[in-house]
Amino acid sequence: HPPPHPFQITNDQSPPLTHWNTALLIILPLRLGLNSFNHKNYSTTLAHTFSLPQSLGFLGGSPRYALWFYSANADCSTLYSLDPHTVQTAPSLSSSHNNATNHHPIHLSDDYLCSLHTTKPATMDMTKLDPSLALAFYCQDHADFTNLCTSLQNLNDSCTKQNKPILFDVVECLPDYTNVTDVMAELAGAADSFSCDADLPAGKREEEDDGLSDEDDYVML
Repeated sequence: HPPPHPFQITNDQSPPLTHWNTALLIILPLRLGLNSFNHKNYSTTLAHTFSLPQSLGFLGGSPRYALWFYSANADCSTLYSLDPHTVQTAPSLSSSHNNATNHHPIHLSDDYLCSLHTTKPATMDMTKLDPSLALAFYCQDHADFTNLCTSLQNLNDSCTKQNKPILFDVVECLPDYTNVTDVMAELAGAADSFSCDADLPAGKREEEDDGLSDEDDYVML
């Protein structure tokens, strides 16, 4: 029998593999804001993820119009993207035949390679970004994954020093959600620390709270 995949769930009690050489694609769905993208707290951190060697950018955009974002400008105000809905003819097969693999190699002409690039990338104002998006990372092996975790921790440390919320956290094991009291206390503490209207006068906060619907509230089930 072939060896199990490093991330395959098995019924035995054997310890998990600590080292592996399998490539890993990570896609992390996030929601960075309730009704709109929280530009004040997340724009800089989100833009910095592009600088990570393992980053594949992220999928996002606006309602009913998804884009693939691969870069941002220096002041984190503008995102650069490509439209994944753009299609073109597939490259042609070469007339030669590889008897060893029984495959026809693909003929990549200069014109076809040029068609894969654009001189006018699509841009989007980051404040217009929908809060729902998905970050993507590609790790070649375990060492590359470890490097990614270290880079993400450094990014989180920088957010903490600036009193800004992190995009997500990487932990060694699954958190214990059975202790609801501790979980609720942690969520309440995070909400108090990163409240967007913490600096508003008490009367103003009460006015805004009265205008919120039940859909804006989180409920712990």
